Amino acid sequence: MFDKDSDLFPIKCSSASCLHEFLEPLGRLKSGQEVRCPACKAVQLYRADEFVRRFEQLKKSGHDFFRDFIDLEPPT
Repeated sequence: MFDKDSDLFPIKCSSASCLHEFLEPLGRLKSGQEVRCPACKAVQLYRADEFVRRFEQLKKSGHDFFRDFIDLEPPT
């Protein structure tokens, strides 16, 4: 799973008032293209290099991405 750029990746909106869960093509996230929540239209802020690093770590650990949708920009 998640071997092709066309594979859909689960995301949770980072807006505290929304938290909508949606899917985006993995290649779009890896390339750093702007991602907007389809429900509230908020731009999801993230860095492509950080996303790829985090994605690879979680994938190696066997993380279930569909059980736990991830925030692109985790809270600091």
